[in-house]
Amino acid sequence: MPHPSIHTGHSSIKVSKSPVKLSNLGLFNPYTLEIMEIKRIAIPLLCTVLFALTRCGNHNYSNKIPIPQKFKKGQEVITYLDHCFSMLDNLEKNTADYIKTVTDINVRIRKTIEGINSLELLKEVNKSYSLAKHEYLFTLSEDGKVAAFTWHSRMEESTLRIRNIALYASEDNKVVPTSLYGNPLNLYQIHTVEIDNKPLYLFHGSTESNQKQSFRIDAYTINNNGLEQLAVFPNRNSSLTSALDFDVEMDASFILKAEKWGSHTAYRPLELSTNHEKSDFVEALTKLDNMIGPQQFKITNSWNFLNGSELPTNHQNFSKNTFVFDDQLIVNLTYDATKDSSLAMLSTPQNDKIQLPFRGEASLVGKMGNYLFFSNAKDGKQDNLHLYDIDKREIRWTYPMPQAFLTEDSVVFTESIEPYYLPHNRKIECDSGLGINKTYYKVYAVKYREPTPIVEYTNQIFCGSTKYSRLAKL
Repeated sequence: MPHPSIHTGHSSIKVSKSPVKLSNLGLFNPYTLEIMEIKRIAIPLLCTVLFALTRCGNHNYSNKIPIPQKFKKGQEVITYLDHCFSMLDNLEKNTADYIKTVTDINVRIRKTIEGINSLELLKEVNKSYSLAKHEYLFTLSEDGKVAAFTWHSRMEESTLRIRNIALYASEDNKVVPTSLYGNPLNLYQIHTVEIDNKPLYLFHGSTESNQKQSFRIDAYTINNNGLEQLAVFPNRNSSLTSALDFDVEMDASFILKAEKWGSHTAYRPLELSTNHEKSDFVEALTKLDNMIGPQQFKITNSWNFLNGSELPTNHQNFSKNTFVFDDQLIVNLTYDATKDSSLAMLSTPQNDKIQLPFRGEASLVGKMGNYLFFSNAKDGKQDNLHLYDIDKREIRWTYPMPQAFLTEDSVVFTESIEPYYLPHNRKIECDSGLGINKTYYKVYAVKYREPTPIVEYTNQIFCGSTKYSRLAKL
């Protein structure tokens, strides 16, 4: 679904923008204020806001003039912020006092946000914010006790181009401002889920780097030290990151992490699990019949095919680059070094001719029924595995895998994990002779016949060597 974004014409976050007027911010909205209420409230409210606006807009004021007093109404806060952001967005960079002005306006924005000191005012801010579009983002948790502002500071040379300020309710229900961990996000939602009899807050947002968008979910809880991150995600992480956005479902107790597998999307389900020790998000599990170790991934056939694959039954009159199978499928694979490209020529039992090009040097590494598995080098450490569907004549997915083998319905593969992410309660034996090549691997499975790849964890980890983590000898 589309998400809100910061509205600014001077940043990489592209949006439309409209002038900020008091008349369209709800002060004189006939749907929100009755005529009699306008007479009683509008005049003193307008005076308060206009006084603050002139102080935000006057760049020649004395430094001795204090930050505007804390507002008592949510509408006042939103109106004042709208005006400050409108001025910030319309500043010209070539003016002499640009840096000073930008810095000052950002200070006033920050002080205004930090001045929200009650849950009632926070609730009013949320209601007023929802009435119109703004040059900044604001989100409030479902329980109304945690909120976050996001804005573009216009301080282009600073590390603080995107700013976040969070607000949370302390034990005495006072609202406390705080910064957040990690790189700032465009925060558009705070999900709330119960964990260990306390609310867990999932800060959900996006960021941009080198014109590439990525997404992140950060887990926070409120304790005696304030708003603190909590390691509730796999590999003892307090954050989830992905190039694609997350689906958060079932009252935030279920998260679908989307990933790009070539031109298709794969998913890693995460579900909130509670045991006698603690609660956290665990990866969806699948069970294998046997314990997995390095030996299951070492190639044991002369064709250099993945273990578990159907093997060719070539006749002597075929070249080493041609593969003939029992079902009469013939695959011929050639490599053009001048173009650094490969071409697979398929001849089906129905005498259909199919051409399948690859970048770089490719290998046929497996076959299961009407599915072919190709690999080509992604980098010096691992290969891309490509799943090709003969019936649909398409590559179903592509994903880098250091090691893999095939079962009747799944690709079993590994992903390396750093030692400090290993579970505390599991002892994993390692061969002392591995030396600097020692690596820990988590074992996953994905059913290749399914139209949408779902990645499941086998609950197995082993110690192996990076020397043998290649799909094929290219």
